[in-house]
Amino acid sequence: MAGRNLNDSVPSFLVKNINKKLKKGSRILLLGLSFKENVGDIRNSKSIELVKSLKKKNLL
Repeated sequence: MAGRNLNDSVPSFLVKNINKKLKKGSRILLLGLSFKENVGDIRNSKSIELVKSLKKKNLL
């Protein structure tokens, strides 16, 4: 359960820290996403959650 909680908190941790480190008005260029090798199903992918959070903050 602790591992799941850690994984679930990673996107918000990254967005918070990216937002702090970027110069005002800067944006991110996202070139790709990954989840699991040779798996077409991306449900529950934290990469997708990260993208949504970055877009919400207008960082992407």
